[in-house]
Amino acid sequence: MRADRDHEDSLRAIVAELVELQKIRRFAIKGQQWCNRRSEALIASHLGYNPSAGDEQSRKALFKRAASIRISIERTKAAPVNVGLDSTFYSAGYAEMILASARSRETWDEVRDKAEGALQRSAKDLPVYPWAKTVRGFGERGLAIITAEAAGFDEVPPGSGVLRRRLIGEYRQIRNLYRRMGLGVIDGQRQRKMKSKEAADKQRYKPDRRAECWTLAESLLKAQLVSNLRACKEAIAASPEAALACHQRGIEVKKIMKVDLLRPILDEFGLSAEAHATGPYGEVYLRRRAETLPRVAATADLPYMVGEYTNPLKWTPGRCHNDAVRIMFKALLKDLHNEWRRVSGSLQEAPERTAEVSSS
Repeated sequence: MRADRDHEDSLRAIVAELVELQKIRRFAIKGQQWCNRRSEALIASHLGYNPSAGDEQSRKALFKRAASIRISIERTKAAPVNVGLDSTFYSAGYAEMILASARSRETWDEVRDKAEGALQRSAKDLPVYPWAKTVRGFGERGLAIITAEAAGFDEVPPGSGVLRRRLIGEYRQIRNLYRRMGLGVIDGQRQRKMKSKEAADKQRYKPDRRAECWTLAESLLKAQLVSNLRACKEAIAASPEAALACHQRGIEVKKIMKVDLLRPILDEFGLSAEAHATGPYGEVYLRRRAETLPRVAATADLPYMVGEYTNPLKWTPGRCHNDAVRIMFKALLKDLHNEWRRVSGSLQEAPERTAEVSSS
């Protein structure tokens, strides 16, 4: 009994350390973002940005251009030429300012790298690590981040005023873990940021925590799914005739980002290429997306916005993708929750792992 208590105390100490390391990592990410955004705001101001003029689409296009210029300056160590910048951009020393900001960002890069290294090392001491390392696209980093973000507080015993960190396996229902991570369903709709205090209190939505899930979900999807674009590129690369034809026609396959530009080559040489799963979570994604795609045509006539919010009844290809990614990541969380409870003895026997979640 004493050994079990010591083991639990040790595990909680590891989770507490992960929580603190994740705080440092998040702080560093904010520092990285601050440096980038300030540089882009400086460039945008030179390009004529006016917060009270123009529509949102034009403002986004302006900042996209500013980001492109920033990246070019950081890569080449000089201001780009022949991109429509007037002479004062060069004479005023904008490039030097952007490079100075990039050097300051290196401090945050180092802090983040150090924190992530420590997170990954500590994750190896978690009881579910043997399972996590078998999940392609997840591994130590994903396990550490999710464990830290899921570690809320419980009052133990209730009414004592004594708080302790909650382990993933201590969530009694998986839907509570979903809500903690910003992936829950409330009143039939997915969790999201709300303007009114009453609605926000009910949602208990943390954008930063949800953003962590989204970033990890993207890594998981890339590892567990071969996209249409990637499948097309691989099919062409595997065909000497098609690859030679692309070379002769000046088609740089690696740089192409739209499938439609590669389809004529596939048709010409009789090649076939479709998105396909390379793991169980990729299969979850494909099944869910196939289920929702018919809704795009069925809701084509509905308005995109209803008041200040997007129409919950309207489906677009982008929404189908985002929805499928969310369902896929919830499947991962469900399996992680089950595995944690299994190895900690919270369940008498391990639940069947289906890698599938029915609710959106």
